Amino acid sequence: MTIENEKLRVEPKTKNYKLKAELKFMKLKDIYKTILLLLCLFTAFACGDKEKDDPTPVVDLRLEESSVNLELLSEIKKRTTVKILAGNGGYQATTDPVGIVMVKVQGNEIAITGMKQGSTTITVTDGKGKSATIEVNVTLVAPGVPTFREDFNTDIDEDIWIRTTHFEHHGQTGKERCFTKDGYLNLLWENKTGPEPPWLGSAIQSHQKFLYGKWEVRLKASSTPNVLNSFYTIDWRDGNGTRQEIDIEFLTRTFGENSGKIHLALHDYHEGEKRSYGVNIDLDFNPSDDFHEYGFSVYRDKIEWFVDGNIIHTHVYDIIKVDYPYNLKLNHWTDPKGEWVSGSEGPPPAGTTSTYLVDWIQFTPFD
Repeated sequence: MTIENEKLRVEPKTKNYKLKAELKFMKLKDIYKTILLLLCLFTAFACGDKEKDDPTPVVDLRLEESSVNLELLSEIKKRTTVKILAGNGGYQATTDPVGIVMVKVQGNEIAITGMKQGSTTITVTDGKGKSATIEVNVTLVAPGVPTFREDFNTDIDEDIWIRTTHFEHHGQTGKERCFTKDGYLNLLWENKTGPEPPWLGSAIQSHQKFLYGKWEVRLKASSTPNVLNSFYTIDWRDGNGTRQEIDIEFLTRTFGENSGKIHLALHDYHEGEKRSYGVNIDLDFNPSDDFHEYGFSVYRDKIEWFVDGNIIHTHVYDIIKVDYPYNLKLNHWTDPKGEWVSGSEGPPPAGTTSTYLVDWIQFTPFD
């Protein structure tokens, strides 16, 4: 066999290898293309499924209130907040006409401050284009005119008052012991168990919050010895408030013939500890014999307590002060023998029902 013939025999074999290599390469390219196509399809499908299976839901924008009323001369009633109950984030608020109120979005709340008398519409929108409105009416109340008045001539208005049903001061409060009758608010305390708690008490507080102004109440304290009747303010907020508190308290064990004492107090909590100021004032009458007018004026720098129109005590703020909105509250309770309310005699005996009567309550804001 010649060399030339050997070449002839090798060349076809070499061409055959090259052809197979090219075919293999083309097949690999096709495989890679197919894999890339499948990856793209899978990615697109997966993304599509993600968007389909886990979309961000678009909900209607819902607000806590659709209308509010503000009063310019009330430090607390000229401001309010409306909660956003549902929405899609990215909230904005506008007013029309402008200038009646100042409005600000604070997280999921709309803060509204009255600026001048008039009416306006606040439109709240979210990032998905959903919207809701708040109708606002701002009034200018003349100085010296009460903005809150309750005469108790009808059933208790649940939109104004909360009749508590929780446990406090060694007793269970209940609506059945807090009611109106013959034009008076009746707050009852009952002993059905004997000398040891729990007993049955009562309490009522306002939904509305207040700040600087004059509180007046006409009431008749209980004639049952060794219980307490109160008229006071409290910033509680489920225990998370300042607990700033202004008290008028009647300890019925101090009542006698043409005599009695009234306990006046101021409290708050600072860094987890209760701080208190208190004083007992002698009266020349028994508070359970008849109705009298009591109250206090809350200023920025002091508190003045009065009875039947006469100032009986003034406290100028030092450590404790009142500078945060509060609710009004009244209650009727006692404590075990030897403690502050019932004293050495202990609580009233089993079978006792004690009645605390309130004729009317009113609040007049300061400028």
